[in-house]
Amino acid sequence: MKKALNVILISFAVSQFSYAADIRGIWFTENNDAKVKVYTCGKKICGDIIWLKEPSWTEKDLKTEKDAVLGQAKTDLKNDDKSLRTRPIVGMTLLTGLKLADENEWQGGKIYDAESGNTYSCQAKLANNGNTLKMKGYIGFSWLGRSTNWTRVDR
Repeated sequence: MKKALNVILISFAVSQFSYAADIRGIWFTENNDAKVKVYTCGKKICGDIIWLKEPSWTEKDLKTEKDAVLGQAKTDLKNDDKSLRTRPIVGMTLLTGLKLADENEWQGGKIYDAESGNTYSCQAKLANNGNTLKMKGYIGFSWLGRSTNWTRVDR
């Protein structure tokens, strides 16, 4: 009986650790402007935008985005590749190639910023019992980058 209880307790502890270290799921970006679905793609981690707080171009957007059309779905207007400028933001893959590097850390990825049209090297770290994803995009050295925190919505 004591041995069975120990096995159950150890199994529970291991499953809790594995679950907390799982980056996959739905995440709100820092200002709750978007939701990103993070998933396994091959042996790495990717992420797609699945929801935007403001999915269509607004009057405010028209002041800064010359090609925006009021009421139409937001598209990737700042992409360097002109052929991609008409692709919708919702459904777009923005996170690619992250690999588990340490217990709760992923490295070696790329993250695309549709607001600037730039792609950055990326690393991520789980914090707050797996409910916060600390993202860092950078060029060259990670200490030169910009950090943002995503909040878990769903596993």
